[in-house]
Order: sequence, then structure tokens, then C-alpha cells
Amino acid sequence: MTNESTKPDSDIANRSHGTDYSHGPDGSRTTDRAGDESRVAEIPQSNRLARAWPWIAIVMVALTIRGAYLWQIRTIPYFTNPVGDAASYDSWALEIAGGNWLGDQVFYQAPGYPYFLATIYSISGEAHRLVAARVVQIVLGAMACLFVGLATSRMFSRSAGLIAACILAFYPPAIFFDGLIQKASLNIALMSILVLTIAHIRIRPSRLKWVGLGVLLSTLGLTRENALALVPIVMVWSWIGFRSTPAMIRERGFAALIGGVLLVLFPVALRNHHVGGEWLITTSQAGPNFYIGNNPEATGRYAPLVPGHETPEFERADAVRLAETASGKTLTAKEVSRFWFSRSWEFIREAPLKWISLCARKFLLVVNRYEISDVEGFNVYRDFSPLLSMLSVIGHFGILCPIAIAGMILARSNPKRPTILIVLSFVFATSIAAFFILARYRAPLVPLLIPFAAFAVVECRKRYTERKSLVAPAIAIIVATVACNWPMSPQRKLDAMAYSNLATVMARDGNIQGAMEIWKIGLEVNPNGRELHYNIGLAYLMQQKIPDAVKHFTQAKNIDPDLAEVDYQLGKIYEAVGQLDKAKWHYSEALRIDPNDSESQTGLDRVQAKLTSPPTE
Repeated sequence: MTNESTKPDSDIANRSHGTDYSHGPDGSRTTDRAGDESRVAEIPQSNRLARAWPWIAIVMVALTIRGAYLWQIRTIPYFTNPVGDAASYDSWALEIAGGNWLGDQVFYQAPGYPYFLATIYSISGEAHRLVAARVVQIVLGAMACLFVGLATSRMFSRSAGLIAACILAFYPPAIFFDGLIQKASLNIALMSILVLTIAHIRIRPSRLKWVGLGVLLSTLGLTRENALALVPIVMVWSWIGFRSTPAMIRERGFAALIGGVLLVLFPVALRNHHVGGEWLITTSQAGPNFYIGNNPEATGRYAPLVPGHETPEFERADAVRLAETASGKTLTAKEVSRFWFSRSWEFIREAPLKWISLCARKFLLVVNRYEISDVEGFNVYRDFSPLLSMLSVIGHFGILCPIAIAGMILARSNPKRPTILIVLSFVFATSIAAFFILARYRAPLVPLLIPFAAFAVVECRKRYTERKSLVAPAIAIIVATVACNWPMSPQRKLDAMAYSNLATVMARDGNIQGAMEIWKIGLEVNPNGRELHYNIGLAYLMQQKIPDAVKHFTQAKNIDPDLAEVDYQLGKIYEAVGQLDKAKWHYSEALRIDPNDSESQTGLDRVQAKLTSPPTE
């Protein structure tokens, strides 16, 4: 057995393919091209087609599955009415497609996906933009299966490659993300191409491939900022992973990699400097996001800086306002980010053990089977898609991750082991845990894990046939399965919130009856959902069913006494029916919770005027 520190990836790959490579002037490995061409020419056309058809079939199956899924979810209100980040991306893309390609502020959210959408919108037109975006995404999702499969085939074997392609084709979270107006679908596709590029570089590095890898890394960083953590790792690998290569050739490869990264990131930094006067290579939200994941109240999941301000239109404004209020001066975008970083470092210095415990929890959340929802919940979509519901019985992260870990252990004895992918997997997972965890944030991790899961299936079958020991992979799978499937998140609460979000959109569209049904499903999932009771109370209020509205508002108040919106609504109800003392109490309570609640203050002033005015004869 050899160690990769003494046997670089490229040499291992070269010997395993039985090809004698020599170094070309550009640092690439060259072969006897005439010999290659003659061998290719000797392969009958029918055999080439026979080798290609499984890949074509997998891509077509993946595309069919995703198409069927889109058809099943077409009735979800989100399909035509994006909410949350999806609405923000859609609005931003429309602005870009309308001609404002440069913008006028430093990027706060990652710009890659909105510009991707804008390109589609420019071609499809506004009327069909959302359908067109989803169709493009399912095509990319189907092609990602091919990319991961070919990468696995080059790194391990053809059979492992076909299994890897099938895994991604049928993987429910990937299908789910391909149907959303969210950047996770594009992230998965980009990471799949990146894995394939690495697989090619290991076999035959060249300056063009290094440039391409740099472009892919930086492009991925413009859609998922934490992916930039992979750049220094790949830089190190480009040097020490090919130590048998002459230094001058490695220098050229390293320079090509840096050039590819700068080719994408420098124009973005230049644009940010032009519109905002500051050099920022991507966005200015790193500080606020780091604080959300690293503060005394952090749980590892998303929580807005201001309760109730979960949507994108508040995020930037709240981060700036709070930072400037605390600093007592106007801050630039970079200074706002530094302010929030400083708040996190203060917490880390004061409570290092608590922070270490938080980091451990966050890392476990990264590998946990539960898909932590943002606005659109995976489990809610299962109710609308029998296909997704069926596939998710066994197709989830809690199965994929343990098998992939077993594959990483088994790969230690494989001469073609892609150690670089193991390192990238760990670094990417750590970069997620450094902030906070949502399902769509960890989606790009899947293409890094699938090759090892596929290899584990092939290798375990081989070892079983040869009667070799399977103790190590079995132990790894058992331990990882427990860790990855241990209940870590308040699933009932998060699922109920996702149902509540969906019902709210339905109610906004005028479908009150449908919204009530969804809210009641949410209550079955989580009877103590304060948002559910509050929203049901609002729906009853809209229908003038006052006793029912009061009942649910009161239940919401009992669950969370500090929900100012509930007291405001109860104050309005009691004022309307003439119970002014009760109205005054609830308006006052709302102001106690939120002293800046101008509507409650107006209501309180109105009620006090009524109480102090002399009775009319």
C-alpha cells in the first residue's frame, strides 16, 4: 500500500490506466496519439454505442423523473408565486434582465444565481420565466448525474460510475431542489462539473484544465460563498499532489489555477468597488451570517437578527441599522460585516467551551438526515408529489452519508483513491458548520459524497464475493448511521412552519379555505405552533368569525406571551366590540413587547381617548 504523500494522484491514475505519459511543454501528460487513435478505431461502432447507452439511459431517466416531479408540484402556490429568497432572486433577476446588469450597491446576496436566472428570463420572456428556469434546472440536474457518473468511473471503475449516476438520478433532495427557484440546483450542477474536472486533472493535467477548475471554483463561490474555502485546498493540491512533476510545470499549473479564479472574481470585486467604493470579492453578508451562526443564542439553524424579519428585504437593512446604532456612526458595507464578525469573536472569547459545543452540534446538523427547511420545506413538497414521497423512503442523506464514509475508508487501500475529494468534502462540510445550516446550503456536498458511496457498493460486493473482511466498513456504516440519523432538529416545529408558510401564500392569493386546510395539517404536525394559531386566527378574522379568531389568538398568546402581533390583533378585536379595558391592556402589552410598534401605540391612544371622553347623551 502506498501513501498519497509519496505517490501523487496523477501517477497513480496513470499507472492504473496502463498508459505511459510524458510531460508536454504546457505541463500536460501526453500519450502516443497515433496509438490511441488506432485503438479507438479498432473498437466497432456497435461496441461504442453499447458502452454509451447506459449513460444516455440514466440521463433520460433522471430527466423523466424530474419532469414528472415538476408536473406533480405544479399546483403548489409557490410554483407561480415565489416567496422568501426565491422571490428575492426572481425580483433581482427581472431587474437584471430589464437592463440593470451592473446594479448600484455592493452585493449582499450571492449574485451568481440571479444572473443565471436573468439569462434564462432574457431568452424565455417574463410570462414563462419561472417554468423556463425550472426546465433548465431539471436538464442541468439530469446532466449532473452524467458528470458525477463519469467522474466516479474515471476515479474508480465503470460499474461504480453507473451506480453513482443512478444515485444522483433518484436522490430525492436533488430532485426537490431542481424544482425550486433556489440556487441549490445550480450549486449541485457546478459541483458535479468540478468533481469531473478534478477526475480529469488527476489523469491528465493541463493548463487549460487548471484554468477551468479555477473558473468553476470561483463561479461556485458566487452562488455558494463558503465554497471559496475550497480554493486554497485546491491550490495546495495543485502543488503537492503532483510532486513527481517538474517544478516549472507545477508552477504553470498553479498560475493557471489562480488565473481561472481571478478571471471570475476580479470583475466582481471591480464591480463592487465601482458601485460601493470597496473591494469585496463576492458579498458583504459574511459578517451577519457568521454572527447568526455564532452568538450566545445560536442553535445552528437560521434565526433573523430581528425576530419576525426572516425575509430578504429585512436582512440587509436590519444588519446595517443595528450595526450603525451600536457603533453610533454611518458604516460602509465592509464595516458592517466587520462589526458582526467582532460580535461573534467577542462571544467566542468569552465562552470558548460553549462555542466548541455549538460547533460540534452544527457539524452534526450538517450530516444529519433531516433537510432543514427555509421557507419551502422538503416534507411539505412530499405531500404534493407521490414520486418524491416514494423515493424519500430510503433516499435520504442519512443513508447516503454513512455509505460514503464507508467508501472513504475502503478507498484507503485503493491505488486510485481520490484523496483530494475526501479533503474537499471535509472542508466544505466544515465551512457550512462555520455559519449555520439549511438543507440548501449542504446540497453541493452531495456530488462530493456520491462517488465514495458508489465505490462502497461495488467494493463491498467484491469483498463479499472474495470472502474478505467487511468489519471496518460495517463498523463505519453503523456508527455513521446512528450519528447521521440521530434526532437533532425540532422536526415537527420546522415542518409546521413550512406548512404555515404555504398556507399563508394560499390565503394571500384568496384561497382561504385551502389555506385553512393546510394550517390544520400543520397543527396536526405541531399542535403548539404559535404561528399556526396566529395565522388561523387571522383567517377567521377575515371571515368575521370573531369567537374562533379570539380562541386561536389566545392559544398563540398562551404558547408565546411575547408575540406582539397577537396582542395587537386582540386589541383591535376588543376595541371593535366595545370592550375598551381589554383592548387597552392588549395594546399596552404589545408595546411592552415592542416599544416601536406604532400601530399599537396609535390603537392605545385611540382607546385612552375613548375611555377619558365624557359619555354622549
